[in-house]
Formats: sequence, structure tokens, C-alpha cells
Amino acid sequence: LVLFRIQHEINLITICYILVGLAVCWIGGIVMVNRDYLSMLIKTISSRFFSQEEFTLNDPDIIAQIRRKIETGSASEVLSVLNMVGTKQNPISTELLSCFLDHSSEQVKLEALRLIAAKKIVSLKDKLSTLVLESREESVRNEAIKRICQLAENNYELQAYLSNPDPALRLSAIKGMLCNSMGIAKSMAEDALHDMIGAGSTYERFSAMHILDEVKDEYDHPEHRVLIEHNDDHTAIRAINAIGNAAAPTTLSAAMKKLVRHRPIVMKALHRAGSRSIPFIATALEESHYTIDIRNQLIVLCGKIGGTKSHDVLVRMLKNHPSGSAAIIQALYRSRYQANKENRHYFESLARAYIRFAVELLHMQKALTGIDQPSALLYNAIQIEFQEIREILLSLFACIYDREKVRKARNGFYTHNRDSIANAMEIIELTVKKDLARYFNTLFENTSIEHRCEAL
Repeated sequence: LVLFRIQHEINLITICYILVGLAVCWIGGIVMVNRDYLSMLIKTISSRFFSQEEFTLNDPDIIAQIRRKIETGSASEVLSVLNMVGTKQNPISTELLSCFLDHSSEQVKLEALRLIAAKKIVSLKDKLSTLVLESREESVRNEAIKRICQLAENNYELQAYLSNPDPALRLSAIKGMLCNSMGIAKSMAEDALHDMIGAGSTYERFSAMHILDEVKDEYDHPEHRVLIEHNDDHTAIRAINAIGNAAAPTTLSAAMKKLVRHRPIVMKALHRAGSRSIPFIATALEESHYTIDIRNQLIVLCGKIGGTKSHDVLVRMLKNHPSGSAAIIQALYRSRYQANKENRHYFESLARAYIRFAVELLHMQKALTGIDQPSALLYNAIQIEFQEIREILLSLFACIYDREKVRKARNGFYTHNRDSIANAMEIIELTVKKDLARYFNTLFENTSIEHRCEAL
């Protein structure tokens, strides 16, 4: 159309020249855009978490740019690149991991060593041996020995590290061998750790606890309990802190005996042990010699751990010990429990009982308002308990019905805005069983106490 306006005709030769010119410009633009894209991609990888699922790591130019970034980038940038490389294991990732071990940053080397061990890349074991000989950083050298012993496949290599005169290197070797998939290697490390636990030397005993602390999520020694039961409080505390996700039953049993004496530390240890500690928590909750405070903390801990075992314990406790129902219901809510058909009727009856209790409290408040000189302290105490019942009821509704909708209703109540509370009550009316929803909304609507009492 432009040519027709200028030449008053359509000249094919002119059109061809224009198209050739556009093609040349387009080729130049492709080269420029591709170069800028590569630099922008490497910059993005260096600044935030990236996954190999988001692009293919097979372009020679991209790999060259990544190598250059590993050599010249700062520690934080190179760590981001390392996270990206570690998302998928392939020959290119293995080759690039070798480059990270040559970086000047100690943190980058340590992270690369952990990733190599996690991915079990045995082909880089020779590179790790070189790093042990050449590295000046003691932490890097110890970590490299630990990962070599974790990946080792023959006893001769392990024996050399295990008999090393340097105590730090020997400890690193034992840590790695305990995480080795080869049974003989783990057995050798167990024997060495057994000797350290049984030694009279305080240094040996504390070295054993240091090892147990390092490998607490992968391994636990059968004699860990001996350290927990030690007369020295400092030793017992360190031994309890060395409890992790791999804790043995004997270890957890010994820790439970220290619950009263070292409550916060034992609670944290039980939390780290996860579902393994649930049977011991259940046994403690059934016993009567613990105070209400400790029992409530154990109930909260059970809810934090979560899972099917935790749910079974909490539901059983709710049925057998109704006096602690408030804490148990909150724990069930935190653990994302959803009532099945068998328990739904029981939970609904529990909600009705709490509604009756809330009605009693509301009438108490009404009675106090009629007195000439009402006790403000008593009135406010009843109001606090009234609000706590609302929280318990919402937690029960979340366990019985649609959790996400009840969560939105809860947030609406927290705003203390009239419109938001109205919306929250509408959600409750649509989500919760009809009679429960009607009484709940009447109890907690924004009207006078007299009006609510009359409506109830």
C-alpha cells in the first residue's frame, strides 16, 4: 500500500529489495537478541532459584556462560547457579559440579560437596581426593573426607581414613561411614563410635556426641541412651540435642525420662524425631504423674508433628479425656485433621456441647449487666472464655467440614469489621450443618447480649 501511494504502481523488484533488506535486519536482530537473552538468562539464574525443568541445559553457549559465571561470580550468585544445576542429575550437571569445587568461596565448595553426596556421584570421588590434598580450608578438607567415606566402595580406603592420627579427619571419616550404604562400612564406624561412647575420656565422649549430632537424621547408635542417662547434666543435654529423625526407640525412651528435668530441650528433640516419638508421647499422655502444663505441651507437640499416628492419638485422647478437649481440638486443627464418617457424628456432638457452654456464658454476661455495680473483671474473664469457645468451634468446623472455607470465615472474624463478620457468618451458614450454623451465628453476631439471649 505504501509503494502504491509513492510509485502509483506495484513494482515486484522494489518489493524484493525491501524484503531482502528486512531479512538482513532480522538476521542481525536475531544475533543481538540471542546474545542479550543468554546474558539475561545467566543473570536471572544467579539472582533467584531456577530449575532445569524451566529450560534445557544442552546449549554450548549457555554452558560456556555458566562456566564463566562460576569462575567470576560472587559466592551468592554461584550458589544460585549451583542450586539450579543440582535440580537434575545428568552428565552436564556432573561436569559442572566439578567446576564448583574449584571456586574460591569456602561456602560454595561445602555446598557442592553436600550436593555430590546427596546425588551419590561416585565419578567425582577422585576430584574429592584431590581437594583433600590441595585445600587449605580445614572445614572443606573435613567435609571432603566425610563425603569420600560416604561414597567409598572398598574397605581399604576406609581403613586408611579411620586410622588417621588427625582426630578431626578421623571424626569426619566416621560421620561419612555411618551414612555409607555399604553394611561393612557402617559396622566399622559403629564399632569406633561404641569405643568412643564407652571411653572414660570426656573428649572422646563429646566427640561421639558431635558425630551423633551431625548424622542425627540418617543414623542413631544403639548406645545413644547411655549418654542421655549420664549423671553429668551437660553431657545429657548435648546427647538430647543429638536426637534427630533417625532416633532409636531406646534413645527416645531415655529422653522421655528427662522430660521433667529438661523439658524445653526434650520437647524440641521429640519434635525433630517426628512420627517416631508419637508412641512415647501417647504413653506419657496416658500416665497421670505429669502436670497439666506438660500434658498440654505434649498435646500441642503431637499436633505439630501431625500425620496419621498423631491424629489417632489425639482423637483417642479426646474421647477418653474430655477435660483436655480444648487443647486437643486446637492440636487437631493445626495438624490438618479431617474427620471421617465414623468420627463426624462425635465431633458434631462435641460442637453442640460447646455451643451450650457458650450460651451459658452469654446468659452470665447478661446477668452481670443487670447488676448496679457489675464486676468488670468477671465480665471480661467471661468474654475471654466466650471468644476462646468461638476459636474452638471454628477449629471443630474445620476438622468436620470444608477447611478452606472455615479458614476464610475465621479471617473474617479477626478483622472485627461488621461487613467482614457478616460475610464470615454467611460462609458458616453455607458450610456448616444447619442447626450448628444457626446457633453459632446467633451467638457471635454483632448485636446486643439481650437480643442474642432472646434469639437463643
